[in-house]
Amino acid sequence: MSWLAILAALAIISKSKGKSSNNPYAYSNMPSACICHECGYRVESPDKHCPQLGACPKCGAPRLWREK
Repeated sequence: MSWLAILAALAIISKSKGKSSNNPYAYSNMPSACICHECGYRVESPDKHCPQLGACPKCGAPRLWREK
């Protein structure tokens, strides 16, 4: 087997390990807060993932982001 084939197989294996097929989001837990990068609007303890909240209610930016 060539080195190229081995590297390709390892890349496929490492990609599949980190992702859950049931959760399309990068995080499995709910965020503690979501924030708008345009105006700073903040939602504390949302019951959904930040992209599911939709546009910012204050300025209309297309989405809210998980606060780090």
